[in-house]
Amino acid sequence: IFVQVGEVGDRSRDVTAIFCPKFKPKVVMNLGISGRVGSDAKVGDVVIPTQLDQYDFQSAIVDNKGVYNLIPGGRSAKLDQRIRMQAISNEFKKKIKLPDLFEFCENANIRLSSKEIEACNKWQELNDLAIRPGIVAGPFAVGVSVQKSKNFSVDVLRRTNRNILAVDMESTLIASALESLADSSRFISIRAISDPGTAEKKEYDSIGKGKGEDKGAIRFWAMANITSVFKALVEGIELFDTSEAERKAVFSTPEQLSNLEKNSMIGDFPGQNVAGDSSVESLNLRFRNIRRLRPVR
Repeated sequence: IFVQVGEVGDRSRDVTAIFCPKFKPKVVMNLGISGRVGSDAKVGDVVIPTQLDQYDFQSAIVDNKGVYNLIPGGRSAKLDQRIRMQAISNEFKKKIKLPDLFEFCENANIRLSSKEIEACNKWQELNDLAIRPGIVAGPFAVGVSVQKSKNFSVDVLRRTNRNILAVDMESTLIASALESLADSSRFISIRAISDPGTAEKKEYDSIGKGKGEDKGAIRFWAMANITSVFKALVEGIELFDTSEAERKAVFSTPEQLSNLEKNSMIGDFPGQNVAGDSSVESLNLRFRNIRRLRPVR
């Protein structure tokens, strides 16, 4: 089940708190784009957090010689280490072949001008833009402000943790909402670096941007990379707690169907009403988009 929040910041926490008690997902994944911090990951790379720290939680603003400084606070969040280890394993990385920016633009029918190609080549030479994107793991900083300052990255974020890879605006909010629930879901954040997290963000965002469009080619490329990684993770059997035999189980008798409907369904959720034709073929058709079903014992 996909949920599009619609805006960044606190709303992601509110949506999580409303959505999860009703649908009770086993795994919650936060997918999105992030700004770059440091040099370990490049624009275009998919990044997986080893830890999350909300730097603006209980932070302080203090005067300093005619200016003011932000002294970061901090709040960590729980991540599912099993999913993270699967995503950064060499075996998983070999399955993922992410296109470079120019391949993506060609396949997506996005035409780049000679000036835009020249700018991208320059960023690749500076090791800011990935030539061949990959999957990188490391700490995330999370805050509700849009990050466009290199000085902020150096003076605040990197001093908090010199290994920080990326900054985003939702991950710890979703994680904290999950931790507040009685039945908490497993959680992981999967992000892609879409800009350098500096004043050059505007230049990156403008690459391949058509007239009247609000997103450029690099953002679309970053989201396509996330989609590829997400799809491969969901298809991996290690993501779920059931065995291969359990995932292939078919409910064929009326008693099993009745028990399944009573015990494993939400009455008002579309597509789950198995009234009428309860043949195996009909059941498979209705539930073809579900990864697994637990056998009724």
